[in-house]
Amino acid sequence: MITLIMDLVNKCWHKSGTAESFNCKIEFYLDMDPGKTPFKNFGHEFLLKGPGAESPFETGEGRVVTIEAEEIGRTEEVTTFPYLVERHIVKNLTPGAEYTLELMFKNRREVFEDTFSFTTPKPQKPHPSWIWNKENYEWVAPVSPPSLVWDENNQQWILP
Repeated sequence: MITLIMDLVNKCWHKSGTAESFNCKIEFYLDMDPGKTPFKNFGHEFLLKGPGAESPFETGEGRVVTIEAEEIGRTEEVTTFPYLVERHIVKNLTPGAEYTLELMFKNRREVFEDTFSFTTPKPQKPHPSWIWNKENYEWVAPVSPPSLVWDENNQQWILP
């Protein structure tokens, strides 16, 4: 899980966490002193950049990342931060790829921007000799598999 805290008191972002799988939870919290922090015209947004997140059809990526807002109740117990602003589930991230979140929040006509980069985990290596292909984001055998030939008479594939 990735945790992003909008710190209105110190006017900055606090970022932590990592993607634990190809589906990642991102939580935004608001950190402020309710009685002392001036709070007006507040807003925030984020943009995810990485494989499948931008123009997937133009780049030929087969994977399309989706981001879903998750409904949250304001009655949740949150012990570390004042309150949870929003939670998103990012689905279908590319394994072993790097992503960047571009973050922005504004308050009282001031804008605070930052970035947070993370890498999604690779799937488990199937065999010790296999190698990670950075272009296709997959494990490949050190030797290409043999070609099969169709045997029409027996209606089966055979090794030549």
